[in-house]
Amino acid sequence: MKTKSAVLACLSYFDLFSYPLREEEVFLWLPAKAGRQEVKKALEELRKAGKVSVKDGFYFFPPKNSVELRKKRERYAEGKIKKAQKAARLLGFLPGVLLVGLTGNLAMKAAKKEDDIDFLIITRSGWLWRSRFLAIFLLELLGWRRRPNQKEARDKICLNLFIEEGHLALEKERHDLYTAHELLQMKPLIDKASVYQRFLQANSWAVSFLPQAWEKSKVKSQSANWRTKVKSKEGKEVAAASPTIVEKILAGFQLKKISAHQSREEILPGQLFFHPQDRRGEMMRKYRKMMENKKSQSAKCRD
Repeated sequence: MKTKSAVLACLSYFDLFSYPLREEEVFLWLPAKAGRQEVKKALEELRKAGKVSVKDGFYFFPPKNSVELRKKRERYAEGKIKKAQKAARLLGFLPGVLLVGLTGNLAMKAAKKEDDIDFLIITRSGWLWRSRFLAIFLLELLGWRRRPNQKEARDKICLNLFIEEGHLALEKERHDLYTAHELLQMKPLIDKASVYQRFLQANSWAVSFLPQAWEKSKVKSQSANWRTKVKSKEGKEVAAASPTIVEKILAGFQLKKISAHQSREEILPGQLFFHPQDRRGEMMRKYRKMMENKKSQSAKCRD
């Protein structure tokens, strides 16, 4: 993919979310390899051609201008991120929890005022259902949990994805641009035993969609300076009763509760997906349609 086409593709994807990009962000989220100067040149050429506009350092497609909207959402995100960090610290003390990751719009500081806080949790092998049970119990106790079918969920914690460390690889049907973005946008707030680095390696397919974001995530995964630290007592996280029996009992109990209101939930070996609003299919359809329209417009201009 040529740099100019890649820049248009990048801006098109984020346009779906009304999220204008700075020059360095275009470079980061480019769906192809390119140098910073190439991206700078492509943006300038597109601006001169009237295909993109720039305001306060943000690039977007005219006449749409979401710069102020992005700034407003960044302000909303500040308070939510503080709560997310506090919740992650507490969840990080639970037995079996290895990683707590911030996902969704908030991971990009693009939160609406009414948005909840989405978490991905990675557990030790054999602790999936116990860790989920304890996480739900803790958040219910604090009054912070977003419950199933709860419509007003401002600042509530949504535990929408649980993965065991032995099942880090996402299934092939999820290998697309949307999931690659979600994976690489995620902000690990708690990370024990370098599980985030292992999670990235298990999903190295994402490099083919977002090579530069992938490389940056790899570098960040090797540094502990940007994560919230929790004192881990991995060697002491052992249940007094038989873990297998407890896990089976809690799995059966939770599966019964889930089946009572099941809608978009997906229960896979070592992976639990809970999506109050699963936008993946919708966003990919809109993105493909947008790209087809832009190719059609370019063809007409050449004619």
